[in-house]
Amino acid sequence: MENLSRRLVYENLADASLKLYLVLRKRLEAAAKEIDLSYQQAQALTFLKDKSSVSMTALANEFGLTRAAMTGLIGRLVEKKMAAREYDPKDRRTVLIRISKNGKAKSDSYRKKLTAFFKKIACDLGSEERKIFIELSKKLKILDL
Repeated sequence: MENLSRRLVYENLADASLKLYLVLRKRLEAAAKEIDLSYQQAQALTFLKDKSSVSMTALANEFGLTRAAMTGLIGRLVEKKMAAREYDPKDRRTVLIRISKNGKAKSDSYRKKLTAFFKKIACDLGSEERKIFIELSKKLKILDL
């Protein structure tokens, strides 16, 4: 009986986690669309925002994309003047990506939309529930606090 009970708990955790992921992903995609970005473009800008520059290879690795796919994604951000490509002065074969002022503004707008969404969620939670959510997120290494 004990093993069946544990298995059900794990299955329920898996189901709840998947549902949470899908809800959050849908909201993240909607927030990006509201500011004329794809979900991946918004995520790339968010990643680049606090960095001086990042190599295309590092970006591709971070997002689990091929270099070719990342090059296309960054190319669209460059066309929109939200990012810029530059060569590494130490190794001209390496392409570095940096966020532009326009990109930072879009990233800030995206963050504000997400903050408003989470504020609505937080209003439905009590103080203790919010603390539990944050603690669980830390344990799951979702939040880097």
